[in-house]
Amino acid sequence: MNINVIKVQEHHEHREWLSKLDFYQDQVLIFQKELTEVVRKHPQWLSIIEHVDEYRKILIKKLDHIDDFRHEILRHEKQLSGTKTEEALASDHEKVRSSLADFIKDFEEFKTNFRRFAAHND
Repeated sequence: MNINVIKVQEHHEHREWLSKLDFYQDQVLIFQKELTEVVRKHPQWLSIIEHVDEYRKILIKKLDHIDDFRHEILRHEKQLSGTKTEEALASDHEKVRSSLADFIKDFEEFKTNFRRFAAHND
């Protein structure tokens, strides 16, 4: 396959990934607001406060991962304009694709657990 075609395809996939990251970042912000509501409704329940604190820590880590992915994608975008070989570009791209797929799978599992917690303490 032509290197320019690969670069265009990867660029489009990067845009798609960045859009997904925007979505997950918005989800984290929504979850943070939901945690605030849980605490507001149950300020006296220490066990709930402890769970909320743990969820907040997890959400901060998720935001850090999102930021790391953005940097990695932007780094790869710069490489697309460089002189890297087709194999090197594909290898780097596949690593990010795989890591992002793992992140999304993990996030969706987290979301299920979070929703259960939030609904139970609403």
